[in-house]
Amino acid sequence: MAVVKSEFGTGDQVYKFKIENSKGEYVSIINYGCTIQAIVVEGKDGKLHDVVLGYDTVKGYEEGTFFYGAFIGRCGNRISNGKCTLNGKTYELETNNGANHLHGGSNGFDKKVYSDFTIGENSVSLRRTSPDGEANYPGNLDVEVTYTFDDNACLRIDYIIFDAKTNQKLTTASTTQVAVSMQTREMQLQTPPCWQSAVKTHPTFVSEGE
Repeated sequence: MAVVKSEFGTGDQVYKFKIENSKGEYVSIINYGCTIQAIVVEGKDGKLHDVVLGYDTVKGYEEGTFFYGAFIGRCGNRISNGKCTLNGKTYELETNNGANHLHGGSNGFDKKVYSDFTIGENSVSLRRTSPDGEANYPGNLDVEVTYTFDDNACLRIDYIIFDAKTNQKLTTASTTQVAVSMQTREMQLQTPPCWQSAVKTHPTFVSEGE
């Protein structure tokens, strides 16, 4: 197993982390949006195939609206009319999907650069603090996403909400959105890729007034 870091873009230090197993299969993660840029596995034809959709440049992700492979937050899916109420207070969020708020808005977790990262033997962990008021969400939120790839072509995603002092009670519902290519449905893979995910929380959230 090996993890290779390389530059993927310019300006905000965007990097690609290629996690490769002993069979030459690999997953590529970029720290722009904690994004799965590629999952390349062997087909029964003996060739390697990229089985997910993605872009070859940072610009594609900056301008893209399909959330390919991205870490979604603070909220995955839609919030009706872009409004949510917490502790009796109503928060108005961006409406970027008709009348609804979708996937944290047009400048959500998928549009951030995660400059705090740790490389493991067959993994990469990326961490960021979403500050109180970002995208009009309440409270500070420390999050970490770890991608691990093994010799069975299994990609594991761990989401961790770290202990964080905040002046608000808050909620989050994050996810990673992977778009499988149509070609994948037509090919027979030697080792079909699998996905595992887990969420760990370590809350010490302090409610308003405490």
